[in-house]
Amino acid sequence: MRLAERVAIVTGGGKGIGRAIARRFALEGARVVIAQRDVGTLERTAAEIRAAGGEALPVPTDVSREAACEALVDAALRAFGQVDILVNNAALSAPPRVEFPATATEVWRQTLAVNLDGMFYCGRAAARHMVPRGCGRIVNVLAIQAWVPLPHNAPYAASKGGGVSLTRSMAIDLAPHGIIVNAIAPGPIYVAHEEVPPEVDASAATLVRRAGRASEVAALALFLASEECTFVVGQTIVCDGGRLLSRRGDPGWV
Repeated sequence: MRLAERVAIVTGGGKGIGRAIARRFALEGARVVIAQRDVGTLERTAAEIRAAGGEALPVPTDVSREAACEALVDAALRAFGQVDILVNNAALSAPPRVEFPATATEVWRQTLAVNLDGMFYCGRAAARHMVPRGCGRIVNVLAIQAWVPLPHNAPYAASKGGGVSLTRSMAIDLAPHGIIVNAIAPGPIYVAHEEVPPEVDASAATLVRRAGRASEVAALALFLASEECTFVVGQTIVCDGGRLLSRRGDPGWV
């Protein structure tokens, strides 16, 4: 129960990595506020958490909208009275992949609005509550494409690269107030069937010869969100099974 008495907001918490993080946090005692645009997945994840004995508040949210991010934090405060943890996980991860000259302005703007603006809006809203209390944890979920972009994917890679710098800037400004900010950069993570472990595959681009599990990212998020994380500040921790060290070709994971 490492998060007992804590209130955590997880954006993009209805599915994939966000779902795994929300469920793990609830298992560790946190009251979890989950945000997602898709109401169906949002309600389903909240129901799973409640069925397991946890507390979950689903809040339909479009993180690309400043007012929606402010409303998300306000909803958490009304329901639980505090915000101790923010996980900025929401992301537009599958825009149309085209060569750079053909990239549509709307795709560029929409991707950065969700992936980078949303991180800023939610982080700022949560920090304004955390600063007077003198404590808090913020975890930004990025991607290894910040360093090794896939072809024809400039908007996504740029948004994740910007997230690395934003994480550092947030950490510099917030650490004096007792708020620790870090990020996770997952590599290829298998989320199609989250309860089924990915099989070992000799052709996989990772050193461990398989894709990662969403639960493995959630375990790292738990550490960064907990009181055990006291001296890791402003870092982006790669969780990729050795993908960045591998010289094997990438099969196309986001």
